[in-house]
Amino acid sequence: MAILRRCSKPDVRGARIITRVSEARVREYWRRVWSEHDVAFAREFYASRYTQNDRERTPEEFVKGAATFLEHFDGFSATVDRVFECDDVVVTRVVCRARHVRDFPGVPAVGAPVEITGLDVFRFEDGVVVEHLHEADHEAMWEQVGVRLPPG
Repeated sequence: MAILRRCSKPDVRGARIITRVSEARVREYWRRVWSEHDVAFAREFYASRYTQNDRERTPEEFVKGAATFLEHFDGFSATVDRVFECDDVVVTRVVCRARHVRDFPGVPAVGAPVEITGLDVFRFEDGVVVEHLHEADHEAMWEQVGVRLPPG
């Protein structure tokens, strides 16, 4: 169910202060988790239970999944390309770059450089993320490491 909302006016002090803090936290997330590989930061970034793409998750699940994903790459980094904020929501467009150095199941490491773009929507409550919508161009990543996907 989509919710249409308008951002608070710039002179609404409480909402603007919360937003600035939330934006800083999101930038810290991209830097620490994806560029510095400090996946444990997720434990303080996410609520003890949050939703990601409409699925309930825990920070521990995220930590395990992110660590496993990062093991397949050398030099994985995320650059925040754009940031949009509205009250308790922060939206980012990121560009991730790395070199594929360890096999995925059925996909041998070829040492290829990869570039992945993504859009993420983070909704905050009480200073932590309670909802995270994540979309990334994983199809392009697979193609860059030599996987030929079927059309469609």
